[in-house]
Amino acid sequence: MKSALRFAWVVLVFCTLSEGQAALIEVGSAEAPPAPLAQETQFRDPRTGEKIWAMPVNVEMVDGAIESRGPVLSLQFQGPLNLSLGMGWVFGTRETVSGAWAVVRKGLVIESKAGLGGGQVGAGYIWESFMVAVPVGFDLKASYLRTWGYTVGPAGPSENYAGAELDLMMTFVKLTAGVFRQFGKDPAVQSPDWLFVWGAGLGF
Repeated sequence: MKSALRFAWVVLVFCTLSEGQAALIEVGSAEAPPAPLAQETQFRDPRTGEKIWAMPVNVEMVDGAIESRGPVLSLQFQGPLNLSLGMGWVFGTRETVSGAWAVVRKGLVIESKAGLGGGQVGAGYIWESFMVAVPVGFDLKASYLRTWGYTVGPAGPSENYAGAELDLMMTFVKLTAGVFRQFGKDPAVQSPDWLFVWGAGLGF
């Protein structure tokens, strides 16, 4: 009788220890979620297998939520505005790419500029990518432009233009190009009907 009790006790202890060890193995084998990046890191894209430089992002933000970013500042030399300072706001949605390692933001941008040769205000579509160590993006805006003071190029002061403008951004570099049509023109003033707008400078 005592031998049977000892055998039952040994079996019970063995089964208990075996279940505990199996639970530990199962927990230890579970794949932990990736931690947020503390600095620029290179990782392998699970879809393509390519190595990508990724920047740290705020993984607590929710994909698809409307976000705002601003003020977005720029300092450019631009025709016909001359040396100009721009300020704008970005409103759009955020989308995570490759887990939590990269972010694409797209939506609406509103921007105004004031310079030695005129002022400008516009609104349009913006796309920004933070997938690599060098952030890139572009925006396409419909804009109104009014000249004054010390203009650059063929446009003179006190002229009104409306048109489309494209901005390309890479890190802190901002390039601008656009085509504008003059309206409310004074027939007595020699000025172009069409105006090509260009610019280069810094964006923050």
